[in-house]
Amino acid sequence: MNMNASKQEGIVLQVVKYGEQDLIITVFSAEEGLLKLFLAGGLSRKGKNRLPMEPLTQAEFVYTSSSSGLLRCREVSVQSQFRFLRESYALL
Repeated sequence: MNMNASKQEGIVLQVVKYGEQDLIITVFSAEEGLLKLFLAGGLSRKGKNRLPMEPLTQAEFVYTSSSSGLLRCREVSVQSQFRFLRESYALL
């Protein structure tokens, strides 16, 4: 991990397509609250960042700051997608 990189576990709240292959992900983490992450190549067929990223996904994110105000996501490790939550509104 890069010396300037931070690591947080969180729950994905929103995923927005940006351009042709990139994503902007809003994550809620227990330690940092809301984070806005830019994930380059998140929609690329061949990219290393190609992951099933959707709301309610729990993952660990490694990121660095950038001049744009968005955090630049370097790595994502999906922990759980909580599929059972999507089956029943009452569970939420």
